[in-house]
Amino acid sequence: MASVRRGPVIAFLGPDGAGKGTVIAGVQEALDGPVTVLYLGRPRRRRDRWGAEDDRGDRARDGEGSPGSRAGGAGIGGGARRRRPSSTRECAFLAWRAARHLRLLLRGYAAAWRGHIVLCDRHPVEVLAVRPPRTPAGAVLERFIARRLTPWPDALIVLDAPASRLLQRKGEHSLAVLERWRRAYLEVFGAQAAAIVSTDGPPEVSIANALTTVRQLRSSSAAGGGSELKGRPEAARRGNTGGRRGRR
Repeated sequence: MASVRRGPVIAFLGPDGAGKGTVIAGVQEALDGPVTVLYLGRPRRRRDRWGAEDDRGDRARDGEGSPGSRAGGAGIGGGARRRRPSSTRECAFLAWRAARHLRLLLRGYAAAWRGHIVLCDRHPVEVLAVRPPRTPAGAVLERFIARRLTPWPDALIVLDAPASRLLQRKGEHSLAVLERWRRAYLEVFGAQAAAIVSTDGPPEVSIANALTTVRQLRSSSAAGGGSELKGRPEAARRGNTGGRRGRR
């Protein structure tokens, strides 16, 4: 599909606090021509330049310290844990979420056919790196959806920063958890990424580095060069345990 589409679909991935929204906004502003941005997470609050503000979608995604998390995380202020949902209910939720993501992605691919550069802030395949706690049936279904049923992007850009920097921007998770997630993103997606962009420095530098990669991908797509992502990453196909949280 990518070899005949006029525009590429590019996913920006990275742990909480990596600055995905900041970098994408900067890239979008600097690009000439039509750009479509897809946010594939949950509704979020206003952020500062590096995303230091609280992000409910990030917290809810992984179940640690998230208010009302489906995974049973404690609420704000140390509230009681919620019970883990039944396998049936969890699988129904995962199927509903997959359908929602598919609708958004199809909208993005339609824009790419019209020549738009499509920038995805997060992507459903992230669960292969950072796995939320699930029931056994839910875990199998979630990985199957990500590997087999989800349209993969034409290219991945992984944003990376030291765990200490991530903690400064997003304080909801421990340093150890952020480091584990960071390593999982690099292990699962790093080898096949079009670029790994450091966001440890000033935002302008990270935006410029990501912008260079996006322009190269656009040129390749316009020339009929096809997808930069040559198949799904091997680590993603076989599954990865580096990002799994231990039982609490």
